[in-house]
Amino acid sequence: DQACTSEVCEVCPRGFYCDCTSSCPALGEDGFFLINQCPPGHYCPAYSGRPILCPRDTYRETTSADSAVACLPCSANFVSDPGSAGCHLNPAIA
Repeated sequence: DQACTSEVCEVCPRGFYCDCTSSCPALGEDGFFLINQCPPGHYCPAYSGRPILCPRDTYRETTSADSAVACLPCSANFVSDPGSAGCHLNPAIA
């Protein structure tokens, strides 16, 4: 279950995810901590309940990605596992 739908996280903006175990607070209200910045190696569309891993052989170094397009492809001869914040040399080439 990679995402909670809008009935759980109606106010969760793009680039953030909300705790699926409870309703999400409105921005600026008490309980703001339930809205979390999307971590490196992931992306979070609007209404996300959990961060979604960047695909294999892509990476995201910074926070708050809002779509898979924000996950950048690894350079030639480099690879990454899903959810990576960086790429490493392909061991088949080393």
